[in-house]
Amino acid sequence: MILKQVSKSTMGGTVVEMEIFPSNYKEVEGIIMAYSMEVKAGGQTIYSANFDTYELNAKIDPTIFAFPK
Repeated sequence: MILKQVSKSTMGGTVVEMEIFPSNYKEVEGIIMAYSMEVKAGGQTIYSANFDTYELNAKIDPTIFAFPK
């Protein structure tokens, strides 16, 4: 179970350390998945998300990946 993920990104020419905090773990088809996530940059929360459901191995229509004509 991941508690914190750290990466570096360039924003406006400045390198910023990004921290991702997944939480609210639940089991989905035998796999533990995070249902909440908070993203911080420079110690400030810039994004948070809550997920209602996960659908694993969902059927996807391949035409959604086709290039426009």
